Order: sequence, then structure tokens, then C-alpha cells
Amino acid sequence: MNTEFDFDNLVAAEIPVKVGGNSYTLREASGKAAGLYRNACMAAITIGPTGKATAMKNLADVEPLLVSLCLFDENGRNVPIATITAWPARVQKSLFNKAKEISELEEVSDEKKLLEKALALPSAPVDLANFRAFIGTLPEEYKALKTWAKPDAEELAKNEQSDMTNGSN
Repeated sequence: MNTEFDFDNLVAAEIPVKVGGNSYTLREASGKAAGLYRNACMAAITIGPTGKATAMKNLADVEPLLVSLCLFDENGRNVPIATITAWPARVQKSLFNKAKEISELEEVSDEKKLLEKALALPSAPVDLANFRAFIGTLPEEYKALKTWAKPDAEELAKNEQSDMTNGSN
């Protein structure tokens, strides 16, 4: 298997943002910023002897940290955490989710991987496509499940390739 990684384009993804009439740029996290964010996530979790999380401390601090590392003012300076935490929670949460998305910092849970693997078994009582269709019919209060049940980019590419092989579009 000969796989080549080609990273000719090193320009970080950017999204213009307006908050309270001020202009900002939300930029894909640099390697250093991603490391700081992940370290903060790990520092907030206490792992017990069984390898499971036993306590969480200051986990809410990681959201404004990532936003601050990825959000820049018109002069190219990072927006301070104090500024971000003064904004409404919905603004901070939206910026955090978008920063994670464009920086590819979303982690697929082990539970999701296991469920997808189980639903792929021939003995599964329901297939993954039907399960996703069911999740899609749930009301808004199940939004987290809807996001969780979406196929990832690798799965979408595999399905697209399968469709092309089978002659459907």
C-alpha cells in the first residue's frame, strides 16, 4: 500500500466572525494551539486505576481556551479569554464547536465506534442506515444523538465509492 500525504497548502482555514458589531477571524488551530487545548482537556480529567475518568475539574475552561487560541481581532491578536467569557454562552459555544470542526479536533467516541461495529454484524437487529434514519426523526431535544449518528467523512467517501461502483448516483 503506497499512500502519500500531500500538504502543499498550509493555509489555515478561516471564517469571518462578527460579535457585538466587532469583526474577528476564527482560524483553524495551529499544532501548538491544538496541543494546548488537548493538554487542557486532559488536565481537567482525573483517570482512575481502571483507566476510566473518575473526576473532572475545570472542564468548562477548555471551551474559552480553544476559542481564544483560534479567534483573532482585526489586528491579528488572539481575543483574550476574559473577553470570550463575557459573551453569552451561546456565542462561546458556537465559536467553540466551529473551532473544533475546522481544526479537526472532534474525537469519535469509543461508544460510537462500537455501536457502528455492532450494527455492521450480520446478526444485528437493525442496520446502521435504518438506525441513522430513526435518529433523524427524533425531536430537537435529541440533537446530540443526531450529531453523534452522522456518518464521518471516511464513511461518506466509502459510501460514495460504493454507489459509483454499483452504478447509482
